[in-house]
Amino acid sequence: MSEVLDQVKLQYLNTYAGIYHTKRAKRNDLELFFNFIKTSGIDLVSDINRNIIQLFIESLIREGFSPSTISRRLSTIKHFFRWLQQEGVMNRNPADSVRFSFNSKNRPDHLTSSEIKELQEKIENRLSCARGFREYQDYFFVLFLLETGVRANEARVLRLSQITSDLNWIRNLRSKGNKFRDVYISTKLRKYLKEFIQIRDQYLKKKLKRGVHSQNYPLFLSFYGKEHKPERCMLSPKTIWRITKRVGGEFDLHPHKLRHTFAIRLLNHTKDIRLVSQALGHSDVRITMKYTERTQDEIKDALDTLI
Repeated sequence: MSEVLDQVKLQYLNTYAGIYHTKRAKRNDLELFFNFIKTSGIDLVSDINRNIIQLFIESLIREGFSPSTISRRLSTIKHFFRWLQQEGVMNRNPADSVRFSFNSKNRPDHLTSSEIKELQEKIENRLSCARGFREYQDYFFVLFLLETGVRANEARVLRLSQITSDLNWIRNLRSKGNKFRDVYISTKLRKYLKEFIQIRDQYLKKKLKRGVHSQNYPLFLSFYGKEHKPERCMLSPKTIWRITKRVGGEFDLHPHKLRHTFAIRLLNHTKDIRLVSQALGHSDVRITMKYTERTQDEIKDALDTLI
């Protein structure tokens, strides 16, 4: 069965390509790949073969893209063709045998133990004297990511109704690939969550000036424009970046750095890679293995002390 490239690309992005940042990254990856193969006169997915994909990877290397970017783009292409197989559009995956590997020399960017302590103290001090809902929400949001390890986009779509009445669990948190998982709320975070919900509910009632079902609204609120329906009151991705930069600017903070920090803290404490994988909502424990990478200094120290 032959399908036009642009047609199947749109179908893929609309049905099985993740949400928000993931979807945008996949779209960009596929645009670049399709533009490359169209220069070879290919318009049908059935005409794509392993050699064309390999040439695309080699072109990325020549153009100086980073190994991590090339690896991600190949992963997108492989996922795209797997989806085509599942949909019955193709009976083979031409990207299956294409290989590109690199060894990351370091673990993902994360906060050190001293930076974590300093950031926690800063946040807790500001929460104790926050003036108004927005300031409290900004600092609590960063603490929430640091203590739960959830992705920023998972936090922005989270509704208050998904948190259990005892504030112990987040139920059915939507993750990548339209999967769902439960997330535990630690005793330490629970204290601030209770305070935040009280401040949030007061703010929501004042803002809307009418009775509201606060459970139906996002946990983290943002009001822009005239329409105040629950689905319109989420933080935007840009706002999330501004919040993390404002709260942790001295640590070069960004949302995913908080998730990496959570993962490495948990791994160092438990030494259990499968537990960390499950807590992060990874579909494969091999994804979590990146947190076990050792630095050059750690390798050097280990060899110097070898008996």
